[in-house]
Amino acid sequence: VVRNPSFYIMNGVLPLFLVVSCSFAQVAIKEEDAADKLEFVVTILLTVAAFQFAFSSDLPQTSETTHIDVYIICAYLILSSMVAHIALCPLHETLFLTLCAMLWLGASLFFVWKWKRKTTPQDWRLRSIKEFEEWDLNAVSDLDFHTPSKWDVKGTRDTSDPSFEHY
Repeated sequence: VVRNPSFYIMNGVLPLFLVVSCSFAQVAIKEEDAADKLEFVVTILLTVAAFQFAFSSDLPQTSETTHIDVYIICAYLILSSMVAHIALCPLHETLFLTLCAMLWLGASLFFVWKWKRKTTPQDWRLRSIKEFEEWDLNAVSDLDFHTPSKWDVKGTRDTSDPSFEHY
Protein backbone atom coordinates (compact mmCIF):
# COMPACT_ATOMS: atom_id res chain seq x y z
CA VAL A 1 0.00 0.00 0.00
CA VAL A 2 1.35 3.41 -0.94
CA ARG A 3 -0.10 6.51 0.70
CA ASN A 4 -0.95 9.20 -1.82
CA PRO A 5 -0.72 12.68 -0.25
CA SER A 6 -2.51 14.40 -3.14
CA PHE A 7 -5.91 13.79 -1.50
CA TYR A 8 -4.83 15.66 1.65
CA ILE A 9 -3.10 18.39 -0.34
CA MET A 10 -6.07 19.00 -2.67
CA ASN A 11 -8.84 18.61 -0.07
CA GLY A 12 -7.09 19.96 3.00
CA VAL A 13 -3.98 22.02 2.53
CA LEU A 14 -4.94 23.95 -0.59
CA PRO A 15 -8.41 25.05 0.65
CA LEU A 16 -6.95 25.99 4.03
CA PHE A 17 -4.17 27.94 2.34
CA LEU A 18 -6.71 29.84 0.23
CA VAL A 19 -9.03 30.59 3.17
CA VAL A 20 -6.24 31.95 5.34
CA SER A 21 -4.76 33.84 2.41
CA CYS A 22 -8.12 35.58 1.97
CA SER A 23 -7.66 37.08 5.43
CA PHE A 24 -5.05 39.41 3.93
CA ALA A 25 -7.86 41.06 1.96
CA GLN A 26 -8.58 43.05 5.12
CA VAL A 27 -6.19 45.62 3.65
CA ALA A 28 -9.07 46.68 1.40
CA ILE A 29 -11.18 47.64 4.45
CA LYS A 30 -10.60 51.19 5.67
CA GLU A 31 -8.43 51.56 8.76
CA GLU A 32 -11.20 53.49 10.51
CA ASP A 33 -13.52 50.47 10.24
CA ALA A 34 -11.71 48.31 12.80
CA ALA A 35 -14.98 46.56 13.71
CA ASP A 36 -15.47 45.47 10.10
CA LYS A 37 -11.89 44.21 9.89
CA LEU A 38 -12.32 42.33 13.14
CA GLU A 39 -15.58 40.79 11.92
CA PHE A 40 -13.91 39.75 8.65
CA VAL A 41 -10.91 38.05 10.30
CA VAL A 42 -13.00 36.38 13.03
CA THR A 43 -15.28 34.97 10.32
CA ILE A 44 -12.26 33.46 8.60
CA LEU A 45 -11.04 32.12 11.95
CA LEU A 46 -14.40 30.41 12.47
CA THR A 47 -14.25 29.09 8.89
CA VAL A 48 -10.91 27.45 9.69
CA ALA A 49 -12.42 25.90 12.84
CA ALA A 50 -15.35 24.52 10.81
CA PHE A 51 -12.94 23.31 8.16
CA GLN A 52 -10.84 21.49 10.76
CA PHE A 53 -13.94 19.85 12.22
CA ALA A 54 -15.15 18.70 8.78
CA PHE A 55 -11.74 17.53 7.61
CA SER A 56 -10.85 15.67 10.82
CA SER A 57 -12.98 12.68 9.81
CA ASP A 58 -10.72 12.19 6.76
CA LEU A 59 -7.52 12.21 8.81
CA PRO A 60 -6.06 9.13 10.51
CA GLN A 61 -6.93 8.93 14.20
CA THR A 62 -3.62 9.03 16.05
CA SER A 63 -2.31 10.46 19.28
CA GLU A 64 0.71 11.88 17.47
CA THR A 65 0.72 15.39 16.07
CA THR A 66 0.70 15.14 12.28
CA HIS A 67 2.09 17.65 9.79
CA ILE A 68 -1.40 18.78 8.89
CA ASP A 69 -2.17 19.38 12.59
CA VAL A 70 0.84 21.69 12.80
CA TYR A 71 -0.27 23.43 9.60
CA ILE A 72 -3.75 24.04 11.01
CA ILE A 73 -2.25 25.35 14.25
CA CYS A 74 -0.14 27.76 12.17
CA ALA A 75 -3.34 28.98 10.51
CA TYR A 76 -4.91 29.56 13.94
CA LEU A 77 -1.82 31.43 15.15
CA ILE A 78 -1.71 33.71 12.10
CA LEU A 79 -5.43 34.52 12.32
CA SER A 80 -5.39 34.95 16.10
CA SER A 81 -2.46 37.35 15.86
CA MET A 82 -4.42 39.34 13.26
CA VAL A 83 -7.41 39.54 15.61
CA ALA A 84 -5.18 40.67 18.47
CA HIS A 85 -3.45 43.24 16.28
CA ILE A 86 -6.73 44.73 15.05
CA ALA A 87 -8.24 44.81 18.53
CA LEU A 88 -5.23 45.97 20.53
CA CYS A 89 -2.81 47.95 18.39
CA PRO A 90 -3.85 48.89 14.86
CA LEU A 91 -0.55 50.72 14.26
CA HIS A 92 1.84 49.69 11.50
CA GLU A 93 -0.79 47.56 9.82
CA THR A 94 1.04 47.16 6.51
CA LEU A 95 4.23 46.00 8.20
CA PHE A 96 2.32 43.58 10.43
CA LEU A 97 0.31 42.07 7.54
CA THR A 98 3.46 41.76 5.44
CA LEU A 99 5.12 39.86 8.29
CA CYS A 100 2.04 37.63 8.70
CA ALA A 101 1.93 36.99 4.95
CA MET A 102 5.59 36.00 4.89
CA LEU A 103 5.11 33.71 7.88
CA TRP A 104 2.03 32.09 6.32
CA LEU A 105 3.70 31.60 2.96
CA GLY A 106 6.84 30.24 4.64
CA ALA A 107 4.82 27.83 6.80
CA SER A 108 2.87 26.67 3.73
CA LEU A 109 5.97 26.08 1.63
CA PHE A 110 7.71 24.32 4.51
CA PHE A 111 4.66 22.12 5.05
CA VAL A 112 4.46 21.07 1.40
CA TRP A 113 8.23 20.46 1.22
CA LYS A 114 8.23 18.41 4.43
CA TRP A 115 5.21 16.40 3.38
CA LYS A 116 6.58 15.75 -0.09
CA ARG A 117 9.88 14.59 1.37
CA LYS A 118 8.24 12.34 3.98
CA THR A 119 5.60 10.69 1.78
CA THR A 120 7.77 8.83 -0.66
CA PRO A 121 6.29 5.49 -1.73
CA GLN A 122 6.77 2.81 0.91
CA ASP A 123 6.00 -0.85 1.30
CA TRP A 124 3.70 -0.63 4.31
CA ARG A 125 3.79 -4.40 4.91
CA LEU A 126 7.57 -4.35 5.33
CA ARG A 127 7.39 -1.22 7.45
CA SER A 128 4.81 -2.79 9.79
CA ILE A 129 6.92 -5.96 10.13
CA LYS A 130 9.93 -3.80 11.04
CA GLU A 131 7.89 -1.86 13.63
CA PHE A 132 6.58 -5.09 15.20
CA GLU A 133 10.14 -6.40 15.47
CA GLU A 134 11.21 -3.16 17.19
CA TRP A 135 8.26 -3.36 19.58
CA ASP A 136 9.11 -6.97 20.34
CA LEU A 137 12.72 -6.07 21.16
CA ASN A 138 11.63 -3.12 23.29
CA ALA A 139 9.05 -5.21 25.14
CA VAL A 140 11.63 -7.84 26.11
CA SER A 141 14.18 -5.24 27.26
CA ASP A 142 11.55 -3.28 29.22
CA LEU A 143 10.42 -6.28 31.26
CA ASP A 144 11.63 -6.15 34.81
CA PHE A 145 10.80 -9.53 36.23
CA HIS A 146 9.86 -9.38 39.85
CA THR A 147 9.13 -12.40 41.94
CA PRO A 148 6.50 -11.36 44.45
CA SER A 149 6.95 -12.30 48.06
CA LYS A 150 4.11 -13.18 50.34
CA TRP A 151 4.34 -9.63 51.73
CA ASP A 152 3.61 -7.94 48.41
CA VAL A 153 -0.13 -8.44 48.77
CA LYS A 154 -1.72 -6.03 51.18
CA GLY A 155 -3.21 -7.67 54.26
CA THR A 156 -1.21 -10.89 54.03
CA ARG A 157 1.50 -10.07 56.53
CA ASP A 158 1.75 -12.57 59.33
CA THR A 159 1.24 -10.79 62.66
CA SER A 160 3.20 -13.49 64.50
CA ASP A 161 6.29 -12.47 62.50
CA PRO A 162 8.69 -10.49 64.75
CA SER A 163 9.35 -7.96 61.96
CA PHE A 164 5.63 -7.02 61.89
CA GLU A 165 5.02 -3.50 63.14
CA HIS A 166 1.69 -2.18 64.37
CA TYR A 167 0.79 1.29 63.07
